[in-house]
Amino acid sequence: MSFDKMPPTERYYWLSALYMLLMPARRRQKLAAYFTPPHLCEFIINKMERSGLNLAKHSVLDPACGGAAFLVPLAARLAGQMRAAGRSSSDVLASVRARLSGIEVEPGLARLSEALVADIFASEIAIEGAGSLNIIQRASALKVNEPTRLYDAVICNPPYGRVFKASEDLLKRWAAVISAGHVNTYAIFTAMSLNRVVPGGLVALVLPTSFIAGPYFRALRSFILDKAHIESLDLVDKRSGAFIDVVQDTCVLFLRRKAAGLLPPPVPTSSLIASDGSAVGRGRLEVPASGSGVWVLPDISRVNLCTSEAAPFFHEGLSNLTEYGYTVKAGYFVWNRSKDRLHERVAPIEGEIPLIWAHNVRPGEEIKLGPRKGNAKDNASRSFVRVSPESSAVVRTAAIVIQRTTNRLQKRRIVAGKVPISLIETYGGFVTENHTLVVAPLLGKPQRVSLEVLLDLLCSIALDGKFRRVSGTVSVSAQVLRELPLPNPEVLVLETLKSGDFETAVVNAYAGSMGLRS
Repeated sequence: MSFDKMPPTERYYWLSALYMLLMPARRRQKLAAYFTPPHLCEFIINKMERSGLNLAKHSVLDPACGGAAFLVPLAARLAGQMRAAGRSSSDVLASVRARLSGIEVEPGLARLSEALVADIFASEIAIEGAGSLNIIQRASALKVNEPTRLYDAVICNPPYGRVFKASEDLLKRWAAVISAGHVNTYAIFTAMSLNRVVPGGLVALVLPTSFIAGPYFRALRSFILDKAHIESLDLVDKRSGAFIDVVQDTCVLFLRRKAAGLLPPPVPTSSLIASDGSAVGRGRLEVPASGSGVWVLPDISRVNLCTSEAAPFFHEGLSNLTEYGYTVKAGYFVWNRSKDRLHERVAPIEGEIPLIWAHNVRPGEEIKLGPRKGNAKDNASRSFVRVSPESSAVVRTAAIVIQRTTNRLQKRRIVAGKVPISLIETYGGFVTENHTLVVAPLLGKPQRVSLEVLLDLLCSIALDGKFRRVSGTVSVSAQVLRELPLPNPEVLVLETLKSGDFETAVVNAYAGSMGLRS
């Protein structure tokens, strides 16, 4: 389709995207300027209208309006409604000024947004000689003073990323959504958006899914549950290539600010949004009544693990890694910061121990040593690192190593392999790179299943389905693994003995642990 024949929303989106792509890369990264595509905007606006948004009488704010991705389709709908009703040009312009507002920190984007929305009302502006609509405030929404005006709805695709060297004022103002000193831009925008809607007002946010279980978003999850009812959390199908020049698992979070007498929705739901703006229901979103606990996505695994109301994700009959007698920690060695300590050899010299890379890990297999990827000198070369003999980073027992970075399109989210005891006997221990996690026996605590059984469990289809329900990021979190519900270990061992198929044994062990099997 040629540019001039595109629908206005598509045309304006590509104009904004072109402006973004012409920015210097560092500037674009600092602004986190990645715009919401038209199909996603239409999905969000349609859903908000079904939830009660009425452009004829309600006001809407986009506090990070970028290239007016939301304001343009909102303006087009408002214009269509008013023109169909035969409203005068002065009434039309007065309504758009009263109904639509945006805030944008980047001067050029603020001017572009103003121009794109004004183009929707070009005929009315020409009749009235109005010049500009003046609906875009050029400012940082996070630095705007406490609002004197509240809106009926806020729609926002906030910038993503961590804030380093945050000011004392920012830390104090947004303390309610800051966990462990980790200041995240989109967490602050979420809080600010809820602060700017009326009680009972709607908020729609395009967010990374990492917040649903990540340890650095505990405060954010607690803040949301304290201030709002969750209507839904809808995942953006990554295969649709939703955002230009960015790779990020994202979702749309629909909230309604709490108000006296306002009942919460029966059950928060979740769907998968396709590239044409359609959505396929996935089921219910499991969230705690309050507090910072993780949010659990519907089960769409290849094995249905008792997802009825009688079987909550976190069930008192289930266990976890600590109760199994194991601990998990992040890999130690960052090779590009310590290149002088890393060597590729056939055998180590004194003071060196083997390094296990993420690519050495094969699901369910014993780990074999090798060189850094693409750096093999010969078929027998391996990576060794100079480490102090007393270093606590050295693992001196058989253990499981897990790849720390995977994504939801992979067949397995948990890619785990075993470090055999023979490697410990040969080298005295090992370290792993920072793109791995290590699961090792917990000292002073009995191991209630063997390392081999635990490896099979981590590689099972059933556990993969469990993990996907709480993993909203490409990073496999050590904290999420620690909290991931596992079947009761004694029940698992019993079911393993009874069944000739381990996958069946795991499913039965989960059910038996929750009292769902006779």
